[in-house]
Amino acid sequence: MTFRILSLDGGGIRGVIAARILQVVEQQLGGPLSQHFDLIAGTSTGSLLAAGVTLGFSSERLINLYQERGKTIFPYGDWWGYLMPQRLKLIAQYGLTSFPPSLSVPKFSDAGLLKVLQTELGDRKFCQISSSQKSNGESQKLLVTTYDTIRRMPLVFKSWRHDKWYANVPLWEICACSASAPSYFPAHRLLVRADGTAKGATPQTLTLAATPWQDADDYYKMQIEILAGPGKGQRASIERYAAATQTATMAQPWSVVPDATSTYRLIGEFSTIDGGVGANNPTACAIAEALRLGHAPQDIQVLSIGTGQPEGSIPWVEARQWGILRWAWNARIIGVTMDAPSGIHAYVSQQITADDHYLRIQPKLNYSKEGIDNASPENLANLRRDAEACLSQVQGRLTHFLKTNWLS
Repeated sequence: MTFRILSLDGGGIRGVIAARILQVVEQQLGGPLSQHFDLIAGTSTGSLLAAGVTLGFSSERLINLYQERGKTIFPYGDWWGYLMPQRLKLIAQYGLTSFPPSLSVPKFSDAGLLKVLQTELGDRKFCQISSSQKSNGESQKLLVTTYDTIRRMPLVFKSWRHDKWYANVPLWEICACSASAPSYFPAHRLLVRADGTAKGATPQTLTLAATPWQDADDYYKMQIEILAGPGKGQRASIERYAAATQTATMAQPWSVVPDATSTYRLIGEFSTIDGGVGANNPTACAIAEALRLGHAPQDIQVLSIGTGQPEGSIPWVEARQWGILRWAWNARIIGVTMDAPSGIHAYVSQQITADDHYLRIQPKLNYSKEGIDNASPENLANLRRDAEACLSQVQGRLTHFLKTNWLS
C-alpha cells in the first residue's frame, strides 16, 4: 500500500519559503494538505509547519503566521541590542558572570516563540494528533525531531506512539523542543513525572509499582525521588531499567534503602535544543519510521521541502584561518552544522526510495539573507522572491511528481 510522506526542514523565519511551496502543492492537490499525506515530519520551524498541516491549517494561514508573527519570535536583528528589554533580561539572567555578556547568552528570549506556539497550536496533547483520522480512516501521523543535551542524543517524537513518555506532552511544547535553536534561544526544559509506591528495593535498585512507559531505554537518566517512607528525600538517577521486572538500577547506591512502603516520584528531565543539529532535514527519520511500520521501500513516496540553501561560499583561505569567534560570528557554525546533515539526509533518503517516488525542493537564497532570524518586512519579501524563483524552476517537476504519485 502506498505510504506518502511530507518532510519539512528547519530554518527559522525562512519557513515562509516552505509555506509558499506548500501553497502551490495545496492548490494542485485540492483540499487540506493533511488528507494527502500519511506521515508529516518536521524539524524546528518545520515542526510548526508540520503541526499546522496536520491540524488542517491552510497554507495561507501558515504564510500569514510568518508574515504577522515573525517579529514576535525574532524581535530584533543584531546581537548588540543592549537597550531591548528582552536582551537586558537575558543578560541579567544568564550573562553577568561571563564576558562579553552580550555574546554569552542566547540572542533571544523564548517568550515570543512560546507565545506563538501556544496561541497557534492550543492545548491539545501530542498523542491526540493520532487520535484523529483522515478521510480514508487512517490515523494522522506527525513526527518531530529534537536533541537532548542531558543524554547527548537525538529524540524523535512520534504522535502514534501512545506508550511513550512524551505522549501527553502538549503539541506546542513538542514544537518548542524542536525549535530552540542553540545560540538563538535558551534550551527548552521538558519535565514528565509519574508517582507510585515501590514494590521493593535493594541497595542499588528500586522496583516500580508499574511501568508507565514500555521502552526500557526511555528511563535512562530519569531520576527517582523518594517522597515518603524509608529513604525519604533521596534522589537518584536511573542507569538502566528492566521492563519485565519493573526494576530500576540506580547510578549510585541508596544511602538508606527504600522498601515496599516507600512512595516515589519518577522524574524525566530533558534539556532540548533544535532538532536541526542532527536532522534539519527529517526525511530519513520519516522513511525509517515508514519502514518500521511495515511499508516496503517501493511503496514510499516522499515530498521533501527545504527552507533555502545559502549561496554565499566560505573560501578556503577564510575557513582555514577562522577561530572560535569568526565561526561564531553571525552563527556561521550553526548554519554549517545544520546545512551539512540536511544534505546527508537527502542523499540517504534518495537512495532508499525509488527515483520517481522522491522529490526534494530546496530553493537557492539569491535575494534574502541566509540567517534564520531576520523577520524584517524587506527580508520576508525577499524570501518570497526566492520561493517564487524556485517555483518557476521546479513547477514542471512538481506538477509531474504530484500527478504521477497523487493524482493518477
